[in-house]
Amino acid sequence: MTTRRPWRYRRYWDQLIDLYGRLCYYCREEIATTIDHVIPNSYDFDDTIENLVPACAFCNQLASDKHFEDIEQKTQFILTRRSYKSSRRAICVDCYLPFWYRVHSPSLFLCAECYDRQYDTAKARKPQWLQWLVELRAADIIPEAHAVLRMHAHKFRSTDRIGKTNYLADAYDRYYRNLPENNG
Repeated sequence: MTTRRPWRYRRYWDQLIDLYGRLCYYCREEIATTIDHVIPNSYDFDDTIENLVPACAFCNQLASDKHFEDIEQKTQFILTRRSYKSSRRAICVDCYLPFWYRVHSPSLFLCAECYDRQYDTAKARKPQWLQWLVELRAADIIPEAHAVLRMHAHKFRSTDRIGKTNYLADAYDRYYRNLPENNG
């Protein structure tokens, strides 16, 4: 039987946000959604506020369980890895719309529109995103069908990929049936 690690350090969340702000301590681009141990917990089990910073999930994952001499070295490592992994193609976990990470959305997991809905931002109004939607339509990817899935994503558990995929396929079918050339 494995014992779960206590998550006592989460009690510092509000204080960390007051100290460092809502953006990730490392990249200063994404909204912080996790707490990172500057010196990994596995090295010294230090859950004090002095060893914690708010981080986005991506930076926290990049840092992993690596040990660094100081926080500047850790920040530099993370930023180097982020730039290496920047501009990657991704598919939104909510609506399954393809997008370019860092070009269209600061999140590797959410497209600009889902990111806006989640964090009350305006990424989907940027010219790069609007042009991307035009390019998707030209490639027969229907953003409106993905918007239908986005509106109904709450009906599915996050792990229900088959249900989401079927719902998206139905939305595509409804869209194609409602095209003027199919009704005339």
